[in-house]
Amino acid sequence: MSPMAFPLTPSSAPEFTAQLQRVEILHQQLKTEHARAQEFLAKLRRGEEIQAQALHSQAPPQSVQTQATGGQQRPKPAAVNGAHSGQESMCCCQHHQSKSLTEKEKKMAEEYRKARLGLPILPPLPTHVDEREVRDLEKRVRGLEGRVRGFEGLPPDREMALLEVERLRRELEGLARRREGLFAGLGQVEEKGKAGRGKA
Repeated sequence: MSPMAFPLTPSSAPEFTAQLQRVEILHQQLKTEHARAQEFLAKLRRGEEIQAQALHSQAPPQSVQTQATGGQQRPKPAAVNGAHSGQESMCCCQHHQSKSLTEKEKKMAEEYRKARLGLPILPPLPTHVDEREVRDLEKRVRGLEGRVRGFEGLPPDREMALLEVERLRRELEGLARRREGLFAGLGQVEEKGKAGRGKA
């Protein structure tokens, strides 16, 4: 018999509840990872600002350089070339640091994107189930309902329930002893009846 598609029944509600709980857990994990990524980005930006401020504080202002060189003789070409080379190296160093920070940010964003894509993706919630699955779910529900009915009449408190079970056990033992006594009495009556018939 080929499986037929049936609409979802109330018996599949526990499975939907479990899937919703998984979705909530994954949503919380995603929020945590997003917060960590935002914090990491903020740290990178703060580090870039600190390095830029340090480089800016190391470079003397232009007015100070002009005043310092105004009263002196014209420096030699070698010294001028050395100053230019120092400024060029500083600019190259600053450009390299900003470039490396940009690459770090790109790398971090790529890792964060991969981490998001690497999270387990829940399958779409089914809209139809197999006939066999429906029967299995109904059987499980009936079994659980039978187990629940087995606890009917017991007090909700655990200690009281144990006391009630112990009382019922003693009552059952008393009934069993009474039954054995009745069987023994019936046996004696039968033996007396047989003995009376033998004498007659």
